[in-house]
Amino acid sequence: MKLFLLLTLAALQAHAYIPHSRTIAARLARNNGKGSYAIEQEIQFRTGTDTATVRERWIVENGESMRLWVSASGQPVRYDAVYNNGKKTAPDFAGNVKTTTVPSEFIERYSHARSSTDFLNALIRAQVVPQSILRERPRFTMAQAKNEVQPEPLVRLGRFGGVVNYVFGEPGNPDSSKDPAGAWIAQDAFELRRLRFPSQADMTADQYATQAGSMRFPSQRVVTWNDHTAIIRTLSVKAVDAKTAATALNPASITPTEAKAAKLPDQAQVREFYSRFR
Repeated sequence: MKLFLLLTLAALQAHAYIPHSRTIAARLARNNGKGSYAIEQEIQFRTGTDTATVRERWIVENGESMRLWVSASGQPVRYDAVYNNGKKTAPDFAGNVKTTTVPSEFIERYSHARSSTDFLNALIRAQVVPQSILRERPRFTMAQAKNEVQPEPLVRLGRFGGVVNYVFGEPGNPDSSKDPAGAWIAQDAFELRRLRFPSQADMTADQYATQAGSMRFPSQRVVTWNDHTAIIRTLSVKAVDAKTAATALNPASITPTEAKAAKLPDQAQVREFYSRFR
């Protein structure tokens, strides 16, 4: 009995250990692969009984450099966008090509961040965590190491989807009517399982699978905002060569002709999704 209690206590202590936020983010970024990828996705939008379905093709170099094409079977749907170093070049649905700042709730960057700094900066831009998370932790001497190391105030353990996660963000305030923004990263797999923005828009990711270049990518993601739901299903993930990626990632590849042809399904939630999360 005494041995059992000692083993249980040791397990709980190991379970409670929380690595530094940069270490967690670096392990997550390592799961995001290397090289460039072509990704095919299907998105189904739901609002009550109203639905719409589109297909996306992405060329991705990293979390800050990617290209998007949108189409729909049997419909005159077309939308193109290039994302490059915080800028988005895309049609404005008035026949023009516009370059604007990438939306703060752009969800694709988190699955393709290639470094801890890129991932944490994305959370900062979205106001999921404050700038202070980038502060370096002080170095500890051997004497200090004998004492208990204080955890970071913005990182804690929490359960989601039946597993223990590292939760980034401010703890909840019981006096607030809103849930706090946060990011949930699976403790053992270092996969992003949930992301909640200050607006209360929420993304969950599930069914991760290993792709080319050791990339771990979710088979399904669900985005909810207001009373809208978008279910993103991954159809295929393939590695592409650097030359193919470079051609696709040129903002000049979106021409006025493509801008004039831009059209999304008529549902308001589809337009809102592509203005907020894309």
